[in-house]
Amino acid sequence: MDQLSKNFAKNLRVVRVCNKLTQKALAKRARVTVSYVSQLEGGHRSPPLQTITRFAKALKVRPIYLLQENDVDDMGGDLRYATRRRRPRA
Repeated sequence: MDQLSKNFAKNLRVVRVCNKLTQKALAKRARVTVSYVSQLEGGHRSPPLQTITRFAKALKVRPIYLLQENDVDDMGGDLRYATRRRRPRA
């Protein structure tokens, strides 16, 4: 497994746990199966870019955050820099 895939697998799980979501809840938000979430978190599959974007939206983080190497531990790190910034309404 390449480094991007490893980063994605770890970050997907970390952000999901930090948001207190089950794999089932994340799967529902991202419109994928629970099995697929499990395979991704286990590093057994690599998602296409469109799916990475769907997970990012479901978790309210920037897509790049799911792919980069982050110093967030599994027990709940600081995600404030990962979250999407809301654009002011015109």
